[in-house]
Formats: sequence, structure tokens, C-alpha cells
Amino acid sequence: MMKVLNGYVSGFGQEVGIYIGRAGKGKAGSVLANPFHIGKDGNRSEVIAKYRVWLWKKMQEKDPQVLTELRRIHAEQANVICFCSPQPCHGDVVLKAAKWLAEQ
Repeated sequence: MMKVLNGYVSGFGQEVGIYIGRAGKGKAGSVLANPFHIGKDGNRSEVIAKYRVWLWKKMQEKDPQVLTELRRIHAEQANVICFCSPQPCHGDVVLKAAKWLAEQ
């Protein structure tokens, strides 16, 4: 079962999962990183809701990088790694989107 992991706890290695966060802390940013920031763009729930809309738009536009990464997550049944877990995270949206895409 795919999960959202906190990289501070699980580590960030590819053997653990696929990093879906922004660039920084020595990590390259993911095409699935949340472009919305808690505080500047709303509270946690609001930025996750904005991310859901953003990701759906990218999927409708058939963004090749986004679709490739979502398909890879599902094909590998990979965990996704961010910094938020166990709090609600855009990673929850990513996992649902990867599953939905695979079922189409």
C-alpha cells in the first residue's frame, strides 16, 4: 500500500520512495511539488485544495512530466516522500491521482 512518508523520519533515498516536495534542503524539486505555500497562499487545508485543482488541471492538459511521474508512482507502487506527514499533505492528493490515472 502506497503511503505518504515524512522524509525526516524515513529518509529521502529512492529505496524508500519518490520525493514530491519543492527544491531545497539538498533536494531537487519534483514536478509534483505543491506550488502553494502555507501562510502566503492559505492554511494547510486551503493549499491542499488549491493543489488538487492545480494537479487536476495539469492532468487535463496532459502535462507529460506530471503524467509520467504519476504513472511511475503507481507502477512502482511507490511511497511518496514530503515533509508534512503525518499531517495532511499534498502527497495524499498525489496518491489518489496516481491511482485514478491508472484506472482510466
